[in-house]
Amino acid sequence: MYEQRIHQPGSPYRPRRVTQPAVWLVLELEAFRESLDVDLIDLAALREAFGPVPEEAWSKAEGAYKSAAGDDLRKALALFTEDLIFQRRCFEGLHVRDRAQILRGISQLATDLDS
Repeated sequence: MYEQRIHQPGSPYRPRRVTQPAVWLVLELEAFRESLDVDLIDLAALREAFGPVPEEAWSKAEGAYKSAAGDDLRKALALFTEDLIFQRRCFEGLHVRDRAQILRGISQLATDLDS
C-alpha cells in the first residue's frame, strides 16, 4: 500500500510505502504539524471506510510521541469543526466531492478519542 496524496505543484512530497496501520498513523501524525487539512481529511476518509484505528497502532504512536498523538489529533479536529471558513477552504482546495463522508469520519474520530 502506498500513501496517497493530492500532488500540489512545487511540493517536494513523495509518496511513502506504508505496510502497517501503526506506521501509517505515525506518518500521518508527523505531518499534522505541517498540513492539518490534507492529513485530517485523509484520516477521516480512512476512519469512515475502514473503522477505528487499531489499538496496536495507537500504542505505537503513543510510544513514539507520548500524548502528542492524541493531542494533535484533538487540535486538528477542533480546528476543522469549529472554523467553518478553514473547513470550507480545505474542502474546496482539495476538491472533496463527498463532504458528508469526511464529516462522518471526523465525527467518528472525535468519538473514538473520547472513548
